[in-house]
Amino acid sequence: CLRRRPGSGSAAASWRFLTAVVGLFGTLTTSADIRAQAQNHEAEGPVEEMIVVGEVAPAMDVLAGASMTRIEIDERLIEGSRIDDLLSETPGVQIRRFGGAGDRFEISIRGSRPEQVPVYLDGFRLDTSLTGRSDLSALCLDILQEVQVVRGAGAARSGSGAIGGVVNLVSRRATSDPETRVRGSVGSFESFEGSVRHTRKILELDLSLGYCGFRTEGDFEFQQIASETDGRLTSASPIVRRINNEAERHTALVQLGHPLAGGSLRLTQLLTDLDRGAPGLGFADQQRTASREENLSSLTGLSFDRRIAALPGGRLQLGLSHRFERESFEDPIPQAASEPID
Repeated sequence: CLRRRPGSGSAAASWRFLTAVVGLFGTLTTSADIRAQAQNHEAEGPVEEMIVVGEVAPAMDVLAGASMTRIEIDERLIEGSRIDDLLSETPGVQIRRFGGAGDRFEISIRGSRPEQVPVYLDGFRLDTSLTGRSDLSALCLDILQEVQVVRGAGAARSGSGAIGGVVNLVSRRATSDPETRVRGSVGSFESFEGSVRHTRKILELDLSLGYCGFRTEGDFEFQQIASETDGRLTSASPIVRRINNEAERHTALVQLGHPLAGGSLRLTQLLTDLDRGAPGLGFADQQRTASREENLSSLTGLSFDRRIAALPGGRLQLGLSHRFERESFEDPIPQAASEPID
């Protein structure tokens, strides 16, 4: 049988009563402190109101089954990275280079061909009409704010050509305070790269200016790999120097933005000038010593973006663009059984 200890019930009840009294006293003390703080704030005067204005970063419309990666540019400029360096570090993206710094490269996403990966600058397509591909070696990171890579089915507004994915380059926007940045770097093979950009707001007008230039001799040394001729393996050639591999690039970007009818109207002007040698991909004694290629391109775009309040997440986006491109190739020294190319 169970026996109840005398006095145990009264002791427990007394403990519960004491706990309740202490908790009530703590609640009354906290309430008194809150009222005292509120009276002190009222005596000091009204709280200063602060207005924070933000801008939604542009993004691609990702379809189901696709994934997007955003790459911030500012932290990578300190490392001296280029666009091809950033893209090559993105999962699912392969870069095929045709030389060193300043030479063209191609983009492949998930095994697609380069023409199946459209490239955009603030929503305007950069693909050339000659090959259907984009030559991003003419651009630099200094005029960009973000690189967006969509892997998979691409973007809803990119059309059926975006089989592998989409690359969207976001240019720099004007800040509330005027900002000017100058950057320069030097490297091997007599390479030099410099840039300057300025952003500011003039009343309601957003102004963004940017320029970057690059030049290199590109005369690196290399060794030809061994080859097989008539079933016999020939030894590798001695170390030779790459000739006619210099490159020079100039890029300028101007942007103007202004609010209009509850939205934003933006004008974009991109100019690129590229001049570089074309030594070819043959043996050391077959390098073209005088062949050159030149490319001059211009992209003018006018866009309008406005939210539609009646539709959840709805937006109205309009764009009009014009692209001009002139490309030339010259090889005054004829090869065997061929005429000079001009």
